[in-house]
Amino acid sequence: MDGTTFDDLIKRLVSKRLTRSDALRGLVASGAALAGVTLIAESGAARGKRKICHCTNETAASCKTINIGKKAARKHLRRHDCDYGRECDGPSGCCHVNTQACTSDAQCCSGFCGDGTCRPADCANVTESCATLSCCSGNCQGGTCFACKSATTPCIQNSECCSLTCSGGTCA
Repeated sequence: MDGTTFDDLIKRLVSKRLTRSDALRGLVASGAALAGVTLIAESGAARGKRKICHCTNETAASCKTINIGKKAARKHLRRHDCDYGRECDGPSGCCHVNTQACTSDAQCCSGFCGDGTCRPADCANVTESCATLSCCSGNCQGGTCFACKSATTPCIQNSECCSLTCSGGTCA
């Protein structure tokens, strides 16, 4: 702003009579401007926070994204096995990967528990080809999926068992 513009502005402000409504309007405008500055400062403070996916169990439904400070985030992730350091985006951090033991579909990251083992969600069923997909049973022989035997079931060879281990005539 140059000197002439500033002088004109001052003359207009001084020469105009200030009413109560003008004063009130000015106070409201000032309050709004201050609130805007405060809101900007608060959103800037959020930059020091981290998003964490907090899960109470292995199911995705138990997960909720929370924002906490950087230091608290590190401590939180060490204490909670199912949590991970980003926005929630699917299964919890403690779901079982394929080939780990399971008792329900909810425990598996793939969402599929077959024969007590987490399996890929898009797997081939018994008697289907396992040329492009892995077998849901985990037992692919000669390009065809076969049913596998669970632990303590009698067996002759490793490929019969879901664990792929036949020891002493019994699946491990």
